[in-house]
Amino acid sequence: MSLTSFLKNKEVREMFAGDFKKPRRKNSAEMKAAPVTNHYALIGVAFDYLMRFYLKYHYPQAIEKTWVAISGAKTAVTDEEFEAWLFSKEKGAGIIETDSQYLISKRESLPKTVLRSLYYSKEVYESYLSSGVMNDQVIIASIFLAQLDSLFRPLWLDNEIGVVDKSEIQDLKNQIALVNYEDFKPKHYCILNPTFGEGSKLVGGADADLIIDNKLIDIKTTRNLKITPDFFFQIVGYYILERIGGITPGPVELLDIDEIGFYFSRYGIKIMYKVGEIIDAETLPQFIEKIKGKAREIFSDSEI
Repeated sequence: MSLTSFLKNKEVREMFAGDFKKPRRKNSAEMKAAPVTNHYALIGVAFDYLMRFYLKYHYPQAIEKTWVAISGAKTAVTDEEFEAWLFSKEKGAGIIETDSQYLISKRESLPKTVLRSLYYSKEVYESYLSSGVMNDQVIIASIFLAQLDSLFRPLWLDNEIGVVDKSEIQDLKNQIALVNYEDFKPKHYCILNPTFGEGSKLVGGADADLIIDNKLIDIKTTRNLKITPDFFFQIVGYYILERIGGITPGPVELLDIDEIGFYFSRYGIKIMYKVGEIIDAETLPQFIEKIKGKAREIFSDSEI
């Protein structure tokens, strides 16, 4: 289960809708990176990885955790296969190009394809952190990781593992070109893909996209510049989980989050809200207790 699943519960949605109102604000901008493919779910996860690559290069002090893609890879192989691969001298793989796709080489079985895709991505990522050159190989790596990520949590895959459409590369290239790293410059810290300790465990798992100082930011690759109820409840949900369990991984001293919002990657803009516009600090403790109780009711002890 996950925060997304938790928020689909009718009673939970009613609780959120009753306590939190999205501030009225007209958001308008020109879409600068229209979709080039209809592989929307894959592109969304791949851009999350690509954005984290990009920010880690520009801000080496950014705090990152182990990729979910590694957990995904481990679901496709045995422990013995994974350990053997770690010490293998032949764990790498090249890329084969066709007219419309790139494929990982030596794709004779799913476990080997998974492990070679992971190793390729790791090598490319480390090279990118040294060079800062955002090329097709870096984008391919982000797509491979999104594919592996899908083995760990539900995601509709349009291609098999280790296969990348050139249209997917172009779509991501257009979006990453819009990012101005100065817009994400931390004064104190940048946390990539944070989780929320006991808060995340409470709902069976929850990881956000970015925390930069006092700002919690969710990345959206959607066509529409629209903050839907699902988006709004999700970002408020992350904030509440942070209040319950803190942030992991995190620096020694954390700032209080006082802004929450979104980065719309096809528009190249952020839309942020002050927490005080949305959440009543006096009634929040009671709401948190209600949410804890509801989570325990929905999830079994083994899932929490």
